[in-house]
Amino acid sequence: AIGIGNQAAGRIEKRFKDMNKGLGSGLNYIGDAVKGAFAVATVEKFAAAVRTAIKSVADIGDKADRLGLTTDQFQQISVAAGLAGIEADAFANGLKKLALNSSEAAAGQGELGKLFKANGVSIVDANGKMLSQTEILKMVADLVKNAASEQDGLNILMTAMGKTGPEAYNLMAQGAEGVARAMGEANAAGVTFTETQIRKAQEYDDQLDILEQKFSVTLKGSLIDFTETTVREFN
Repeated sequence: AIGIGNQAAGRIEKRFKDMNKGLGSGLNYIGDAVKGAFAVATVEKFAAAVRTAIKSVADIGDKADRLGLTTDQFQQISVAAGLAGIEADAFANGLKKLALNSSEAAAGQGELGKLFKANGVSIVDANGKMLSQTEILKMVADLVKNAASEQDGLNILMTAMGKTGPEAYNLMAQGAEGVARAMGEANAAGVTFTETQIRKAQEYDDQLDILEQKFSVTLKGSLIDFTETTVREFN
């Protein structure tokens, strides 16, 4: 009886040892899977950060192109507006509205066209070509500066730049010289990207989208492989 008991005890001990080995192996695979998950999260965050940075620079070129401004002009105006406490997106929307209204005004149409005509302002050159948006913005700034009252200045900005126009009052009330000076200060501060950098960012923007997807697929595939191995070990 004692011999049989010893044999049974030995078998039980062996089973526990085997169980511990299997459990240890399974835990190792779980550890690898967790490491894989962290790797996925880390690289995806890095890829997202790179993509966000590149896209933000590429957007500068896109917006400048839509507004008919050089990338330097757009950045200088945007930085000047920011220093005057104007929210970037609001000012960009105002510039977009100004571009649309200017096109109508150049043809002698629209409310801005009436405003310019009433004040003896022409936004076309001797050849009938519309002036740059920077020059038109400065002309509007002079109208605001010379307005009879602050409310009149705000109304001018509303007519020229839409509902977000009045937010630019502090900058535009300085007149053309004030706008030019603020743009110059922004340029001297060295807080703008070069034309080359912006154009490269536009070029890489689409490529990074594809690269980000490849990273995601590859790393998630590795995580799936880890999970498959882990499940197999426990079954």
